[in-house]
Amino acid sequence: NNASSNTMQGIFFNSDSHYNNISHNLCGWNGDHGISISASDYNRFWSNNISHNDHGSALGTYADYNTVWLNTFYANSNGGGGYGIRVPPSGLTPGSNNLIYWNNVLFNDRAAEDHGVNNQWNKPYGFGCGNYWSDYGGVDSFSGPLQNIAGPDGFGDTAYPIQPYSAQDNYPWMQRITKAMPVENSDTGELFFD
Repeated sequence: NNASSNTMQGIFFNSDSHYNNISHNLCGWNGDHGISISASDYNRFWSNNISHNDHGSALGTYADYNTVWLNTFYANSNGGGGYGIRVPPSGLTPGSNNLIYWNNVLFNDRAAEDHGVNNQWNKPYGFGCGNYWSDYGGVDSFSGPLQNIAGPDGFGDTAYPIQPYSAQDNYPWMQRITKAMPVENSDTGELFFD
């Protein structure tokens, strides 16, 4: 699907758009956001290419319990102020309790912002973990949930901060994510790749 070259959003969910799957879209060269969700909950957007918009994606006012994974946010620019992924400030209630992981966030003016409450930017260690950030400058010398066991594991040893408050991706990928989404063993919770 192609949702490109619009004067505003490429894809926009507003007011009671719940339980949707938004996938396999090219959302580029839009005058505002590639994908924007407001007042809508429990949506899943995955495997989208969101590039060259003023901003990549927004989880706006009252956008709660949404999952954002396996997307590429690339070169979103708004004259120096464009975000890849954002939970923007709101006069009401910004998006909260969203899960954002396994995304490639590449060369945007600004990678991310989070004005919401309890948004998670990674899954627990060993369960898909965080996102790849092209501007992450950390190293990978340790492994484990606390990143305190000698030996690399593919995740940065320090968290990637999400501005402007205290949100963070605790397990940023050290290399761009090229693997397919892992399959979870329902008995053990471990992840494996087909």
